[in-house]
Amino acid sequence: EIMDHQQRTIARLEATELLKNFEILRRDRAKAQLVMDAQLEQLKQWIARAHQLETERAKLKAEVKEQKQILNAAKKACKKKGRCFQMPDGAGEKKSRSISERILREIKRAPRNLLGRREPSEPKWKLSPRPWGRHQYRNLADPLIGIRHG
Repeated sequence: EIMDHQQRTIARLEATELLKNFEILRRDRAKAQLVMDAQLEQLKQWIARAHQLETERAKLKAEVKEQKQILNAAKKACKKKGRCFQMPDGAGEKKSRSISERILREIKRAPRNLLGRREPSEPKWKLSPRPWGRHQYRNLADPLIGIRHG
């Protein structure tokens, strides 16, 4: 009888301990489920935001494509070979070069400056046309050449 009583007591203790362990497991499972649900909700928000950004990107890409087509058409219509719409690199700022860069540039230009250009340049002065024709006033001296016609 004592052995039976001890056996029942041990069985009750084991049962209560198992129930306590199961209760702890249930609480842990519920916490884990809450964490997973929160992560699922956050993933849904991220996916929605990604789709929103993708549609916005596609819209902007189409807008840029249209603007490029307009710009290319305007460049083709430009009389300055497409240079009507070019933006300056420095936005009007002039880059100051160092002394060594300026000296090197001038050394590279020296042969051209000394030997002259390959193409003949126009003279700095031009003769103005005579106010009268060639055969008129034959007895007057030509002021440019110093000889008489005729």
